[in-house]
Amino acid sequence: MMRTASLTSCLVALLSVQLDACQGGSDNTCNCGASGGGATIRLPCGTTEPPTVKVTGGCTTAQNGPETMLVESTDAGTCSLMLTFASGATSSVDISFTSIWLPCGSDPKGCGQGLVGTPSVVPLGKQCVDSGADAGASD
Repeated sequence: MMRTASLTSCLVALLSVQLDACQGGSDNTCNCGASGGGATIRLPCGTTEPPTVKVTGGCTTAQNGPETMLVESTDAGTCSLMLTFASGATSSVDISFTSIWLPCGSDPKGCGQGLVGTPSVVPLGKQCVDSGADAGASD
């Protein structure tokens, strides 16, 4: 009976060490975050109303300010978007989402699988120039 209790204590101690290692300490923390991938559509400069968006494929869109739209997916594949602006102008965009492994420390698959959108940034129409940036005037 004494031997069984001693063996049980050893197993509990070993299991607790393993759990601590899996949960990560200050040296093991990866902060993996969300695994969904995204892309950004930069709308034409001066866009005041968000366009109407028709989506084909497993993705979603969200407006992120007047001139930026985010496209996200939870599955690999192609997302096709048809944007219709208040002026009646239209633009179509295809974004391919590819599954990738996300590393954690020395483990190349430690954070599981995530997605990456290609292209990651899609500029549509004339883009606004940041007031601090050089507009690059032509000769």
